[in-house]
Amino acid sequence: MPISIVVRREDGSPVLGFQDIIEQLPPPLPAPYYIDLVVGRSRQDYPLLRDIDPYGNTCFNRVQATHLIEELDRLERSGVSPQELALIRGLRVLLALQLGRAHRYLWFIGD
Repeated sequence: MPISIVVRREDGSPVLGFQDIIEQLPPPLPAPYYIDLVVGRSRQDYPLLRDIDPYGNTCFNRVQATHLIEELDRLERSGVSPQELALIRGLRVLLALQLGRAHRYLWFIGD
């Protein structure tokens, strides 16, 4: 089962999920769920992305979200496939939504 991505309020209620924005992203469309962006990449360079648990839930708060954006910037500069770039774009949309208001969290929900 793949990892789904959603922005949630502090009470756990969903704000918006990756599935909700996928059709609004420019082509090529990403997979409708998270794929591991950092396979074979350094844990030192991508500590937050490397800590996403494929079998459990991983939650990022506002402070972590700013560091996650830095990791996505570094990853994009390193060269990624078109599908990975589309996923990064979608993550940026959700991160902007999360950072737009207090008490929102970005969740990666494993199987």
